[in-house]
Amino acid sequence: MAVPDHQKWEEIARHFFEKCNVPNCIGSVDGKHCRMKCPPNAGSLFHNYKQYHSIVLMAIADSKCCFTLIDVGAYGRNSDSAVFSNSNIGKSFFSGQLNIPQPTEIAGTNIKTPFYLTGDEAFPLKPNLMRPYPRKDLDYPQKVYNYRISRARRTVECAFGMLTQKFGVLKTSMETSVEVSQAIVKSICVLHNFVHYDDNLTLYSNTNDAIDDNHENIRSMSPTRSTRPTVEALSIRDALKHYFVSPGGAVEWQDRSIH
Repeated sequence: MAVPDHQKWEEIARHFFEKCNVPNCIGSVDGKHCRMKCPPNAGSLFHNYKQYHSIVLMAIADSKCCFTLIDVGAYGRNSDSAVFSNSNIGKSFFSGQLNIPQPTEIAGTNIKTPFYLTGDEAFPLKPNLMRPYPRKDLDYPQKVYNYRISRARRTVECAFGMLTQKFGVLKTSMETSVEVSQAIVKSICVLHNFVHYDDNLTLYSNTNDAIDDNHENIRSMSPTRSTRPTVEALSIRDALKHYFVSPGGAVEWQDRSIH
């Protein structure tokens, strides 16, 4: 699974804008617990908040519900924010080593934003990682922002759903070593991309209906230490919020959807 180059990231962003109406988005990020038997002498390292043992599949997906980058093997007890930040993907992403293009203006506006990922409330808000507003006392623009960002964020959930539908190994506990379990998860992610990009194969149903009902966002067994977002991150989120309710950025069905 090769790291996208500059041109590929721009293509991914263009497809997100065409399909999800979200500008400058280059992927949705989330984690999935993959069940496995408890390794010998592992203690509680792989024991997650749902009371079973697992390794974590941390993935970035594009608008076509295919995996762009994955990291497999983190302990099940860790939170998704910690898994992403400590993974090779997260370290490379936050240090600017993934060939991501420079910030650019949203088409038809003078609003400039970085290319960013979308995540759920478990992820920190950063200039290149957008998350929803807290779901309490939201005003109209904030509700619209949350809805629009969720349109992009759900692609990784759809990808996880399709994995679970097709590959039954994710519906049970893998009775293999940690190393073999990691290899299994990596293999089915590559197979998913291979099959999903082949237009001649009808392996999956409608991707919009493929959200994994059994998918559980990773949560730490203890409260996650929060970090205060920077002024830059807050300003970028506010800029997107205002764009989504502007005449040039609004979509006709958003009012109906948020109500």
